Amino acid sequence: MSAKHEVVLSAGALHNPKLLQLSGIGPKSLLESHKIPVLVGLPGVGSNLQDHTLVRPLNYTSELNPPGPWDDPTPSLGNQTWLNASLTEYRESHTGWYTRPLAGSTVAYLPLPIIAPKTYKSIITASRDSAADEFLHDGASPAVVAGFKKQKEVILASYATKKVAVGEISIRPGIAPGPALIVQKPLSRGYIEIASTDPFKDPLIYYRTLSDPTDVAILTSNMRYGRSLFASKGMSTFKPVETYPGADVDSDEELEKIVKRNIVNPSVGHASCTCPMMKREMGGVVDTELNVYGVKGLRIVDISIMPIIPSCHLINTRFAIAEKAADIIRGRSGHGDH
Repeated sequence: MSAKHEVVLSAGALHNPKLLQLSGIGPKSLLESHKIPVLVGLPGVGSNLQDHTLVRPLNYTSELNPPGPWDDPTPSLGNQTWLNASLTEYRESHTGWYTRPLAGSTVAYLPLPIIAPKTYKSIITASRDSAADEFLHDGASPAVVAGFKKQKEVILASYATKKVAVGEISIRPGIAPGPALIVQKPLSRGYIEIASTDPFKDPLIYYRTLSDPTDVAILTSNMRYGRSLFASKGMSTFKPVETYPGADVDSDEELEKIVKRNIVNPSVGHASCTCPMMKREMGGVVDTELNVYGVKGLRIVDISIMPIIPSCHLINTRFAIAEKAADIIRGRSGHGDH
């Protein structure tokens, strides 16, 4: 198989590293352990894995939901007669099932000074006092450590502002018993490695969720903020009662244990950043033109190229990267009409 001009790789944050590593592009020690000839030693391939970890540490009972098919929603939602009757009730009296916020979640994206107004500075200070490689995986290369050190500087600076969301609170009445808390700007870093030279085998995925204690501190603060939300005057109408872990569980140590115990998923489908656009000597994999370092005619075009995960769902980011990539490729000599 050959290409006339170039190859564009867009297999995602989990499989781009796999394909590169199988092709001899990646961490030298990993490739040699699988007896793969090293074409380009790029230690950053597969490093820097980030995602938005979802934790559900609080449960509530409340009168937030109007009467409806909460215990078994699927059959009723497929019952057109019931849906028509519910819609008629809503149009006539603005009551019933259609008053429920069913269309997705009620979501807030919040900066750290809002989530933790009294403690955000100490959280930042504690993180700054730790070495850049203290919570990275064993064996992280000097280049990857250097790149993370720079990322950490940028992220901690953003923590101190009210312009960057670090935590998400998602409430789904009638579907979930309490708020979901989601880390938006994690400092924890995972990595991807091939399991074998078999191209049909999935790669090994090490999320290393909450491996950096800063993420735990932010989630704990977000948990306290979630409690204050349910205890607010606006929520009092719905008579919320915390059923887990209970209001008596309130020390930082106890809340940290609750947070770690209630990780719903290390991923919400936002795996990214494993082939970052950074300087090669800082663990970068692609340059500003999306070219893979050390390789001619190979670009990567997807969310694996981001150095730091943004505070959002990533579908629009994917589109933006693709549009920018199209502009770059069209701008290449000899490709203006393609």
